[in-house]
Amino acid sequence: DVVIVLLTPQTHVMLPNGVGLAELDPGQMVTATGTINWRTHTLVRPTSLTIGATVPTPSCETLPAAGERTCPEPQPTATP
Repeated sequence: DVVIVLLTPQTHVMLPNGVGLAELDPGQMVTATGTINWRTHTLVRPTSLTIGATVPTPSCETLPAAGERTCPEPQPTATP
C-alpha cells in the first residue's frame, strides 16, 4: 500500500548512514508510527519514521518466497 506521510517538526526521521530523504528509492522499506486515515491513505501526526537500507533486487528467473532475499535454487527440468 502507498501511504502519504505528513511530516511535522516533531517527527523523528531515522535514515541509513549517509542517506538523505531525496535519495530514498521507490519501494524502500519504511517503518512508521502515527495515526493513519485509511480513507485518504494519509499518516497524520507521525511520531517516527525509520527507513531501512536499500537491498539490491536479486536477478531471479523465479521470484523468491515471501521474506527471502535470495533466488531459489533452479529446479531440474525433465527431458523426454
